[in-house]
Amino acid sequence: MNPVRAALLGLATLTGSGCFNARLSGPDWFYHHAARNLTEKPIAHHDERKFTRMVERRAKDAWEQVCGSSGWRHSDPYGHGFREGFVDYVEAGGTGEPPYLPPFRYRLTKYRTTEGLRAIEDWYAGFRHGAAVARGSGLRELNYIPLPGPAIPVDAHGAPPSAPHAATVPPAPTGSGPKSEALPAPRQAPGSLPQMPPPIPPASKFGGAQATPASAIAAPAGEAAEPAGPWEPNQSTAENRKPVVRVKTHPPTVLEILTASSRSKLKGDFGSWQSAETVAKLLRTSQLVRDQ
Repeated sequence: MNPVRAALLGLATLTGSGCFNARLSGPDWFYHHAARNLTEKPIAHHDERKFTRMVERRAKDAWEQVCGSSGWRHSDPYGHGFREGFVDYVEAGGTGEPPYLPPFRYRLTKYRTTEGLRAIEDWYAGFRHGAAVARGSGLRELNYIPLPGPAIPVDAHGAPPSAPHAATVPPAPTGSGPKSEALPAPRQAPGSLPQMPPPIPPASKFGGAQATPASAIAAPAGEAAEPAGPWEPNQSTAENRKPVVRVKTHPPTVLEILTASSRSKLKGDFGSWQSAETVAKLLRTSQLVRDQ
């Protein structure tokens, strides 16, 4: 089957089927959308080219005006950049600054010389100049299509609402009115905080914990505290009331004295056991004790 006939047959089949119900200021039938695609696209492309040619003519006229008013003639790269900057600002919505790279012809080998680099700099300067002239002409603002803005609400009769009036605040009553309830007083903290337990005594030099005097231990609630006073190690308390075991000792023998003396000499201890006098006294004392 011929492709044209197949397309026409498809259009005839879909005509009036209710497809493409989106309506953009026109009928929503399928053949209307097909007509838009066949007619509006070429017209839009032709109109864009027409607008570009119009802006290029404006840029050329502005360049001739600049050359006539300045009294001196610029280089060709400067003129090319001027016209390009003018068109870029008006048509493409440029920022007024040149692109990162110059046009293709300025990137060829013949411009990789001192004169070529100067020509590229002239093109950049002309681009900025043309964009500045286009900004002052006001042609860019004419390209903006006005939008309807935010929706305006209407009343039941189809008329827009009137301007809102400022709301009036009623004055505060000056007479006697219902009094507000007073807030309750803040709750006071208790006068005395709970008593902390006594600190742990530090370790003594003999390896155990030091004894805590009875006066330093607080009496529990409801019991009388013991009278405070100077504490002695042998003070009788509830904790140290234990039976005392006495160990019978005897004076050292001569063998023990000599053994202790020899050990102290080996260790290098220059204490009392190293003295001969001390050894003699201990021997006499041991003999006297044995005689008794």
